[in-house]
Amino acid sequence: MIDINSLKKRWELILDKVNSPYFLDEEFEEFIDMASLTFINKNAKQFESSDKISEDFDPLLQEVFLDSDDNGVVLKVDVDAALGGEMLYVANVSTKKSCGAYGYVRFCRHNDYYKIIDNSFKKPTDSKPVYRYLQDNINITPQKKWRVGVTAIKTPAKVSIANGINSDFDERTSMKLIQIALELAGIAVDETELYQMANAEEQKLG
Repeated sequence: MIDINSLKKRWELILDKVNSPYFLDEEFEEFIDMASLTFINKNAKQFESSDKISEDFDPLLQEVFLDSDDNGVVLKVDVDAALGGEMLYVANVSTKKSCGAYGYVRFCRHNDYYKIIDNSFKKPTDSKPVYRYLQDNINITPQKKWRVGVTAIKTPAKVSIANGINSDFDERTSMKLIQIALELAGIAVDETELYQMANAEEQKLG
C-alpha cells in the first residue's frame, strides 16, 4: 500500500515547485481516487501483456472460488461478496475439471456467441467452455452448474487522510497516480521533470 500522508507530501512538494494553488485534503483525496480509476481503466485490458503493468495491478488482483447456478451464471453480487469489495474487471475465469484442477475459460464476445454455438467445430463443450457478460454477470456455456474460479481487479478503496485509509496500490505506482491526479487538476508537469522534482525533494528531506 502507499501511505496516504507520504503521497500527500509528494503532491505538495510538486505543487510548491510549480507555484500551484493549495488544494484541500478532500480535493487531494478526490483527485487521487479519480487517478486510481483512470489508471485502471487505461491499463486493465492490457495488464497481462506487460509484466510491468501486471505488477502494478498485483495489489488489486484477487482470486475467489464459487459455484454458478444450474444455468452457468455467476452473479456479480456473489463475486463482490467473495472479494469483500466491488469487482471492477474480470482478469480470468476458470472452471474445475473432473481431475480437480482448474482450467482456463475463454472469453466470448456477445456478438460472436451465436456464431460459435452454431459452429460444430467451435461450439463450447465441457472440456472447452466459454464465458460472456450479461448484465454484469458471468455466463458460462455449456449452461450447467460449475465450480468457478474468478480472478478479478477490485475497485480500490477511497483514500482518506483523516481516517488513515491508504492507497491500495504499491509504492512503485505512486508517481503514476500523482501524475494523473495533477493532469486531472489541470496542472501540466512533464513526466521526467515530475520524477526529478520528487526525488530531489525527498533526498533533501532525508
